[in-house]
Amino acid sequence: IDYQHMWVFRSFPMSRYCPLLFMLRKTVLCSGRFSLFSVAVAGGSGSALTGDDRSRIKLEFGLAVLPHPQKVQKGGEDAFFYSHATSSFGIADGVGAWSSMGINPAKYSRALMRYTESAIAACASSDEQEPISPCAALRVAYDQVREQGIQGSCTAVVGRLHEDRLMLANLGDSGVMLLSRIPRQDEGNAMPLDGGVESSTSKMVPKPSTNSPKKSSPIVGGYQIVYKTLEQQHRFNCPYQLGIESSDEPEAASVTNHQVRVGDLIIAGSDGLWDNLFDFDIQRLSDESDDVQELAFILATAAHRRALKTSGSRATPFAKNASDAGILFEGGKIDDITVIVGRVVIRDYDQIRSRL
Repeated sequence: IDYQHMWVFRSFPMSRYCPLLFMLRKTVLCSGRFSLFSVAVAGGSGSALTGDDRSRIKLEFGLAVLPHPQKVQKGGEDAFFYSHATSSFGIADGVGAWSSMGINPAKYSRALMRYTESAIAACASSDEQEPISPCAALRVAYDQVREQGIQGSCTAVVGRLHEDRLMLANLGDSGVMLLSRIPRQDEGNAMPLDGGVESSTSKMVPKPSTNSPKKSSPIVGGYQIVYKTLEQQHRFNCPYQLGIESSDEPEAASVTNHQVRVGDLIIAGSDGLWDNLFDFDIQRLSDESDDVQELAFILATAAHRRALKTSGSRATPFAKNASDAGILFEGGKIDDITVIVGRVVIRDYDQIRSRL
């Protein structure tokens, strides 16, 4: 890693749209330069939440972004947002082919994430009883970007926590993995990757990942994969994408809902993460740190190191998928890498009141 291109921010807004490489050493729990909400974090995943607890849970976030080495000066083509206020997040991966036509691929992805975050925030501040879904927020953002005539295209994954339900919309080959330290009797104990409630408008239904280890007994104290989104591809290396010349629309996204518990981990990443690390790599690394910021950095740097491999037809998920498609490719895939790690926590209102 070229550490001269690493910036450390001690103060930053509630949500950001990444133009640079970030290693955010501290987790900020609200907007601005100080923390209003303190958070009580359980030592491991907890039991199902009661009615009162469901209204108190939120996500705390960690972030790491490593642009493609040749795109560091421009900040890469990935874009993202995360918001502690709405417990929401999103990642969009701009399609690099647009650069050959003199178009900055990051403009589209950044605009889409900016408007998606705004749509979620606007709904949260209104009197609406039901939160806007990630797919609906993507639709609002997609329409706004089209109205502005911004050229380009991107994949997108958006998630939002509402009470104890994690709502996801994934279009393309970015993705989300949900992990828990508690066996789920309602989801198959170890790591059933076909969980969730699929929308009737989705084109693809998640199914067990081909790069996961075989189902096994839960490891005591270790994270287990509960669910992982399935990438959507028209053909190998041609993912579904939103854009001015794409036939794909937000409603083509895979839409799922999942019950979460205190301590559960949510790992969102652009394809730079998933193309270079197998599911079992991510599962193993998830136990390396209890700090979400440090964990995000661990995952991003591990993916970066794997991307630099130059041999092995099955050394990475991308190489394996290329081989399965009859394409000769060895080693890792150098790309922008964006990782957002969210952990389910409970707001500690007693501590908040003691500080007022």
